[in-house]
Amino acid sequence: TFFMLLTLSATSGIVVMALALYPAIRRTDFTFRFTPSMKHPAVRSMLQLSLWTFGYVVTNQVALIVVKNLAEPGSGNQDAYAKAFIFFMLPHSLLTLSIATTFVPELVRKVKNADPTGFAQWLTKGLRWIVLLTVPASLGIIILGQPIVSAMLQYGNFTADAADNTARALQGFGVGLAGFSVYIFSLRAFFAHEDTRTPFFINLVQNIINIVLALIIVDRHGVFGLALAFGISYLIAAAIVVVVIHMRYSAIQWHHIYTLLTPIASATCAMSLVLWQVEQFVTWDSSSGHIGELLISIPTGALTYAATLWLFKNEECRTIQRIITNRRARSN
Repeated sequence: TFFMLLTLSATSGIVVMALALYPAIRRTDFTFRFTPSMKHPAVRSMLQLSLWTFGYVVTNQVALIVVKNLAEPGSGNQDAYAKAFIFFMLPHSLLTLSIATTFVPELVRKVKNADPTGFAQWLTKGLRWIVLLTVPASLGIIILGQPIVSAMLQYGNFTADAADNTARALQGFGVGLAGFSVYIFSLRAFFAHEDTRTPFFINLVQNIINIVLALIIVDRHGVFGLALAFGISYLIAAAIVVVVIHMRYSAIQWHHIYTLLTPIASATCAMSLVLWQVEQFVTWDSSSGHIGELLISIPTGALTYAATLWLFKNEECRTIQRIITNRRARSN
């Protein structure tokens, strides 16, 4: 009953979001009319594109089944892997999907307007933002994995050992957060060109790497090894997909990527040092203590990272400053 209510709640939320759009759609000139026609060009194009997408989903499910079996069902590793993945997806969903929502319509527009230069500019900007935001998030997960899991989950039957196991899995996932986010965003460049075939084959390679690494690492490192295999496979896949995009569409402005490396490396090192110092001086064993640890560590690390980028006169920091300045000017 609990799981039925949980799943129905998620489905109901989607229904409510769809209904919320209905008044806005009614105000447009668009008319809904159900006219089934398998020969319609739009339907045929959709079917052709969706076949490769279906294959994409199947390969992911095969890899997931293999990993779940390697996690020794009944040992608690499957539960640790699943819970850690939820934490891993949070920064990805908040950061990468927000950026994708903004940038993908522009990518599609540039393709439709036959503007390869504009496409390259928007794709490169999107990649810069994603790397800029997910690298510190990845670092935070690796360093703060233990207090994050303990603060959120270590209650009742969820023991300290279970929290430690889940935290190790989360740290393994954290290694690949930036790669995973770059990979998922970069696939949108192919989708903008109505190409689902290439993403299928790249995804197939990623899943093969994931399975092979998991088979090699799992015996020595357990659930941490499974999560680490996932992270490494996406780092490799991210490199592959970016290279393929550039080879096919000349869509990566490399000099804009290279100029980001030094600021990010410096900011990451500064953030790591600060978080390590905080961890040395602020450590509590209770769940409420871990919450306090996070309340100190996360803002301190974020401010250090942002301040270091500011010192390097980072383009994105200047963009944020201009937005804030313009809004203040309008409000006054």
